[in-house]
Amino acid sequence: MIGLVEDLAEPATALPDRAESASRLTDAIRGSRSQERRRTHPVEVAVNLSKPVPRFALFDRPPGAGPHRVPGLAVALDDLPRPRGAHLAPMAVDDEVEVGRFVIGYLRILSTCDAQGRPVAGDATSGDLREVCEGGGEVLVTDRRVVVEVMVGTTCHGPVDANRGHVLVADFPFEAVNSVERRRKKKLLGGVKEQAVRLSALSFPVTVVELEPLAVLDTATGDSAGVDVPLFAEVIVAMACDVHLASAGLESAERDRLTAVRAGRWQPDGLDLVAVMSARPFGGLP
Repeated sequence: MIGLVEDLAEPATALPDRAESASRLTDAIRGSRSQERRRTHPVEVAVNLSKPVPRFALFDRPPGAGPHRVPGLAVALDDLPRPRGAHLAPMAVDDEVEVGRFVIGYLRILSTCDAQGRPVAGDATSGDLREVCEGGGEVLVTDRRVVVEVMVGTTCHGPVDANRGHVLVADFPFEAVNSVERRRKKKLLGGVKEQAVRLSALSFPVTVVELEPLAVLDTATGDSAGVDVPLFAEVIVAMACDVHLASAGLESAERDRLTAVRAGRWQPDGLDLVAVMSARPFGGLP
């Protein structure tokens, strides 16, 4: 299953250095209130809501514009307190429960795209796996999904920069996630380094989300503390397993398997470790 994603992906292009990406992210957070804005209302620049994943919206919104709910995405955006000034962040809505909020030093979203490099929509049944966005930002984990906010970086619709009020918000429901991976690599002097968490949705359109966590955030105060890849991955796996365990008609063998995955059963895939949520595609082609 993992090999399928690797085979579909186009050859990797040169990406920004991780330290540079993290530095740009820090600048975006610190400077989110540093300039006066003439606009006072959010403007949706581009949206993709026609498929279960990836659902996203690109915004042109100045800090201080007030809360805004994204139609069709079930995501609320508001300015949350941070030690160096408030910045725009995704919020849980309705009866959804916030589980954790994290600073992401580097993230990348790949999805099935058309010939113009835009995520497929409508009745499309084919395409190539391409990069939708990459950069740094913030992730909100709830009891139902992962919400990704790209604060600085590039997207298939152009650049984003929280300093200028441009952000992209993407939503990934756990019911669409087939697997969660802990991406690891060898250290030069021995041992293994935990590098990133990858979420894969292998139904059509195929979507892959890669996240490198830097810190966990306190929503109320904005205080942060370091977080490692295993802990970040365990939070996502636990919530994803709970969603899949709540599925109607789940066979007892599958229930036992998911319970073991939630308890920490990871499958080795080379150096990586994989938690398989479901071998069945969600909402797309079988």
